[in-house]
Amino acid sequence: MNIAVYLTRFLPAQGGIIQYVTNLVVGLINHDIAIEIHTDNLMAISKKEKALILTGGMLNGRIKIVAEPVLIPSLHLRIIKATNADIINVHGHAEAFTPNILIHLSRLNRPIILTTHGSLISSLYGIGMSEYNQMLRIIGMKLKCKIFNSISIKLIDKYVNVIVTPSELEKKALVVHGIPSYRIAIIRNFIPDSYYEYKPQEPEAFLEQYNLEPYRYIITVARIDYNKGIHHVIKAIADLHSRGTNVNYVVIGPNEGALNYCLSIARKYGIERNIVYLGTIYDKRVILALERYAIAFVLPSYIEGAQPLSILEAMSQHTPVIISNTANIIGRTIRYMFNGLIFNYGDIRSLARAIRMLLEDENLRKKLGENAFRYAYEHHRLSKAVEKYMKIYRTLYEIYYR
Repeated sequence: MNIAVYLTRFLPAQGGIIQYVTNLVVGLINHDIAIEIHTDNLMAISKKEKALILTGGMLNGRIKIVAEPVLIPSLHLRIIKATNADIINVHGHAEAFTPNILIHLSRLNRPIILTTHGSLISSLYGIGMSEYNQMLRIIGMKLKCKIFNSISIKLIDKYVNVIVTPSELEKKALVVHGIPSYRIAIIRNFIPDSYYEYKPQEPEAFLEQYNLEPYRYIITVARIDYNKGIHHVIKAIADLHSRGTNVNYVVIGPNEGALNYCLSIARKYGIERNIVYLGTIYDKRVILALERYAIAFVLPSYIEGAQPLSILEAMSQHTPVIISNTANIIGRTIRYMFNGLIFNYGDIRSLARAIRMLLEDENLRKKLGENAFRYAYEHHRLSKAVEKYMKIYRTLYEIYYR
């Protein structure tokens, strides 16, 4: 069976959808599945890699990357390369991306699956507006919603055979907007099974190179932009510091415009030594090890999609999660005092209290960490997701090609 995956900005971009697709593809090729990844944004890869891709070279023997023109159109629709694959799986949703790709792919008369990654509900209800430039964002979001509701949902209903959503909330929203329930499958976000088995070696020596002590720091792994709310965590650290509680804050991720602002806040409060920015780390073993010995993984985002992978990675290391109420809307991964803590976005004192609770109460930290691990292991393993995708692929294959 041959599956064609379409998504924009696959290489060399980094982000949740990229990790999702990469892990999924690795799992699928172990089930005698051949994969074509159709994507754009190939500008920053090496000449050797580009030559391999543009000549249609096979990667790992069973993965082929097809260079596409820009998949999100600017002023006009772009031509999308055809595929001979048995089934098409489109990943991600954007108001311009979805109509463009469905109009083109529908002509191939192949079964189409749309994996939303939680972004459909954002379009349906305008979730995700930044706290910055609110007025312009509101106007733009209303226009997006109007376009989506009038065009995209009709095209999805007409051409998509199965919609894969990571949350029950999004499924209910799609049903309200006219998509039949039987065409919607819930496959929760996932991380590789091996993450749950990972155990760092020589943790004391490992942490020493970062000048960290076990369970004396919190950690965030995210893109450094204003919506992630990292500046709020720094203010919470400052609040704790002013009350005699010394705790470090480890931040991992690429700078997307907000790093200088965050560091300026640290300097303002005199806690720059408590902020450990490690940049982008590609070795997951390093990230998992740093998460394993953290007091908590903190995600203070203004808004998030369903079950961010960074949260699941931390949970796999028995690490409790502190999350903003806004970031917990769609996925609802965290249950208060069960597998983590929830604070009101922007409430610095509330966030500081949550950090202090886990810093001072070892039993609570262990309880939330163990529950976090069990929850993630039960619901968010790659092997379970692959089984569900394989069931969808086989069903569609039998219907179309029997």
